[in-house]
Parts: sequence; C-alpha cells; structure tokens
Amino acid sequence: MQALTKEDIDAVVGYTTGGETDVSDLQYADLLAVPCKGDNSSNYAETWLATSNGNYLWLVGENGKLACYANIVIGVRPVVSLKSSVKFTPASKKINNTTTWKISL
Repeated sequence: MQALTKEDIDAVVGYTTGGETDVSDLQYADLLAVPCKGDNSSNYAETWLATSNGNYLWLVGENGKLACYANIVIGVRPVVSLKSSVKFTPASKKINNTTTWKISL
C-alpha cells in the first residue's frame, strides 16, 4: 500500500497535471476525487498527495481540483495493489449509508 501521488494521477489521466486541474470531471473521478456524502455532497474530501511542490504538498481540494498548500489538516488517499486472487463481496452491513465489503482470498 502507498499514498496516492501526483505522478499516479498523471499516469491515470495520461498527461502532466498542474494546479487547478479538475480531477473530479475526469473518467476516473471516483478514484482521484472522493465525493462527500450528506450535507457536503456537492464537495469532495480534501486529501493530501504524497508529492511535494517546493515547500508545499499537492492535494485534491474540496472543489475536486489539484492545488498546493503547506498547513491544513486533511486526510491521505491510499493506493492498494492486490493480487488477482483477492475477491470483494458486498456485505449486508452498511456504515453511514456506505457499503462495506467482505474481502477473501
């Protein structure tokens, strides 16, 4: 497992992204910009990317665009690589109206 980097985003979209690149409007938006739920459903969860830009870190902002900041408190988006034998099955239990998953080998 690793944290999502700006280079990961560039590889997914097929070009070099920059500040104000709107990753919420791309083919892989659910992978790159995490939609909020409930009262904030028009926003995205702000998440750090594991890539610096000088003295700043890249992030995906609440508007779904890339930006650079140095001192805000937000989460980190992990990237996980799994073997093809790993299977995901929706579980019957939901958490905050979000589907949970059973993971098996």
